[in-house]
Amino acid sequence: MDLESTVRELFRHALEELLNHYGGSEQLELADSCSRNAYDLCAVIGLADRDFRATIGVNATKACVRTLMPASQDDYPDWLGELSNQLAGRFKNKLAELGLRPRLSTPAVIAGQELETLRTGSGIQASECIVAKYSEGEFLASLQLELDSELEIKASEATEVAGEGSLELF
Repeated sequence: MDLESTVRELFRHALEELLNHYGGSEQLELADSCSRNAYDLCAVIGLADRDFRATIGVNATKACVRTLMPASQDDYPDWLGELSNQLAGRFKNKLAELGLRPRLSTPAVIAGQELETLRTGSGIQASECIVAKYSEGEFLASLQLELDSELEIKASEATEVAGEGSLELF
């Protein structure tokens, strides 16, 4: 499997883990386009290092976000930002297995009408859109990749990553 396919597969696994943690979805499928439906919430978070850049976008309706929220939470945009951050963290931990250690940005969340994630940038080499379907609507996760042509991956089982939900102080 080539690097691009491997990274895309890691993203799919990270998304499945995240959604399963919050109750799963009724159906998960690759989307032919990131412009599927009108969403009223969108969160975007970036990952980058010298040879690897990625943008993760998460789009959903408030009704769909509500199905993934814990009972103690009531701020839809904040929760979608948190979900994008958790997705990026899970993805980053999976990339560490390949020896990639990108840094995460802070998620940005936008609330509006008919929002969609657009593919932008001249260096984008690949994009992936995955839709999780719920009775309350769709949850769309997208990945845009820019990989340096000289990037070589080195599988590394010894790479130490933070455990899910752990706190590391440095």
